[in-house]
Amino acid sequence: MQHSNIHEIFERTLIALQLPEGALMNDAVIMKAVPGPSPDITPTAWRGIPFTANTSRPGGLNKPQVMVLIAASVLIHGVIWWTMQTAQPAVPEVAPQVPEMTIELTSPTPPAPEPPPPEPPPPPPPPPPPEPEQPVEDPDAVEPPPKPIEKPKVEKPKPVKKVEPVKKPTPPAPTPAAAPSPPAPPTPAPAPAAPAAPPAPAKESAAVSGLASLGNPPPEYPGLALRRSWEGRVILRIKVLPNGRAGSVEVTKSSGKPALDDAAVEAVRNWKFIPAKRGDTPIEGFATQTIDFKLPE
Repeated sequence: MQHSNIHEIFERTLIALQLPEGALMNDAVIMKAVPGPSPDITPTAWRGIPFTANTSRPGGLNKPQVMVLIAASVLIHGVIWWTMQTAQPAVPEVAPQVPEMTIELTSPTPPAPEPPPPEPPPPPPPPPPPEPEQPVEDPDAVEPPPKPIEKPKVEKPKPVKKVEPVKKPTPPAPTPAAAPSPPAPPTPAPAPAAPAAPPAPAKESAAVSGLASLGNPPPEYPGLALRRSWEGRVILRIKVLPNGRAGSVEVTKSSGKPALDDAAVEAVRNWKFIPAKRGDTPIEGFATQTIDFKLPE
């Protein structure tokens, strides 16, 4: 439809310009359709446009005619473009609407925290040691009767036989009778028996420690102390368990160098001891260990 309109407008333009229909054809067609002017006829003006003979291309259009055709072509194309713009309004391109997508990220519901286990009840305090029973004096108790006092027997003096006197002998003096001994003092009543003393506890043997007794290895000399020529003495208080292991190790006197103290504590924790004993039963005890760090000569 548009091509037919363009062709119709082009034909009307050619008619208005009084141009032959074969003006735009090739040279052969132009020469046949529109013969050139004869050399005997002088060209005349054609409707106000001077005629100029085309010497370069016989039978073709001269320069003013070509310019007119170009202007007409531009005008035609402008009219066509304007007609198309007014006839069919441009429809604005609408971008396809992308449906909105909402993504909800829901984290899984955390499990309810388990209730903490109930704390075990504290162990009951150990019962206090029983106090030794003291004897109670009973005022109504019957005291044992005192023993009867034995009277000493008084020996009667034996009769002295009369001796016939001898001539001028000195008669022996009569033997005096033995004086009676004074009566013995009464024996005091026996005192009530004293309460039995509680049995003495078995003597506890002290915890035996040392490097020589059990062959415990000495602590390693720290490398930092060797490089800096540190020496010192560390005194440790060790809690010895019934199984002979060190339960806790405390520094009672530091060497002044933390590296030496730490080396001594780490070594003693791996030592074995002979635990204290109550009778034949091992018990907990405490031991004191002195460790000297001296640089090798």
